[in-house]
Amino acid sequence: MPHGATTLLSEKLDAVAIDIEAIDRLINSEPLDTSDQLLALRTIQELYRRLADDLRVAISLFE
Repeated sequence: MPHGATTLLSEKLDAVAIDIEAIDRLINSEPLDTSDQLLALRTIQELYRRLADDLRVAISLFE
């Protein structure tokens, strides 16, 4: 089971990393209508980064 859990967590981490990069590209390429939109995207990006950190910790517990 730990190997399966590690694989699943790694897949989730990969998906989160893709989302973080997509948000980065969106912030850098699209002119946002308001500073509230930028703040919202930065907040979401920070939450995703924390999630990635938590996934890394979880993966390390299974290794």
